[in-house]
Amino acid sequence: MDLYPDAPPSFPEHEGKGLFISYCAICHSLKYISTQPDFPAKTWEAEVNKMIIKYHAPIDSATAKIITTYLVAVKSKH
Repeated sequence: MDLYPDAPPSFPEHEGKGLFISYCAICHSLKYISTQPDFPAKTWEAEVNKMIIKYHAPIDSATAKIITTYLVAVKSKH
């Protein structure tokens, strides 16, 4: 048994970080996102769209673009 819970993952500072954290953490742990591979941009776009379409994430298109841009900047293969 762990006496101390895992610290939440830290994400790099970049435009959109606040929106990413506030919207994505509504439905799942940020640790889940931190353990994802470094996807290319098209995959992150598809993942964000899947959350909106399939899981009804309350994210408008402008916010989705900002979140996707953040994920591409910090979690993508370039």
